[in-house]
Amino acid sequence: MNEIVLGDFKPKSETGKPEPFTIAFVYSNNNKQYVIKGMSSDVDSYIDSRFPKALIYFTFWKDGKCRNFQRASKNLQLYIRRIKSNNRLVWQVLMFGEEGSRELEFRNLPKKWLPEYDYATFYKKKETKLDLGKL
Repeated sequence: MNEIVLGDFKPKSETGKPEPFTIAFVYSNNNKQYVIKGMSSDVDSYIDSRFPKALIYFTFWKDGKCRNFQRASKNLQLYIRRIKSNNRLVWQVLMFGEEGSRELEFRNLPKKWLPEYDYATFYKKKETKLDLGKL
């Protein structure tokens, strides 16, 4: 795993709000794994700019307490959630592509990028036209 450390430790952001220290485990679609450490906003912006297709496990640390969270890259139509199926908790991965949607269920969420995840497509930005004549 490649380790990347971002910036300095600053427990409060520029706005004065507390910000947690974050360790992100990134599993990219090119089968490389990264550990990215830093403040929450720095790590989030770094991941969004460098990893268009990735599965990310976050751990947030504040006041000696840990909170975990997992997601795919923000611009990718791949969603991860925990559901109850057949009286047990499972991970459900929803993917939306050009031909429709697919879903996978896992008892334990894999810690790697699976080829099945490539079905998910990127969000398409909607173009909005502003008519300046009405203003």
